[in-house]
Amino acid sequence: MDGAAACFPLFHDCALDTECCAPNRCLNITGTPKCQVEGPPMPDAGSGDGGATACADLAARAAALLVKDCTMSDQCAVTTVYNCCTVYTGIRADAKAAFESAQAAHDRACPDLRGCQCQDHTETNELVPMQQPPLPVSATCDLGKCAAHQK
Repeated sequence: MDGAAACFPLFHDCALDTECCAPNRCLNITGTPKCQVEGPPMPDAGSGDGGATACADLAARAAALLVKDCTMSDQCAVTTVYNCCTVYTGIRADAKAAFESAQAAHDRACPDLRGCQCQDHTETNELVPMQQPPLPVSATCDLGKCAAHQK
């Protein structure tokens, strides 16, 4: 991003820890390496496991719901992932509500205490300047995957 080394946001595909924005690491929790953060066990009264549900489990649930496969752009929608800043991300429209619900559960249980800074951007590193109202971002089907772009 403009001279600074860009890093991949939460739930982005990765190969190495150094590709992920700190404190995320490149972890293979769902069968595909993604930028994620492992955290301490968090209480989960409904699990019956004595409160052993971890932040990593909640992140894995959300990551598994970030469905990007598509054949046409009208199947795609825009969602956001917070990773020090807002990252506008393409997602299949029929998966958006479930992903956002799982992401909200992760955010409630595992607060972001990093105090880091970056500029809002799309998943393809197009900067989205902070302004009111926010600049419009759309999602298209690019090479079989939903991707977010500035309009």
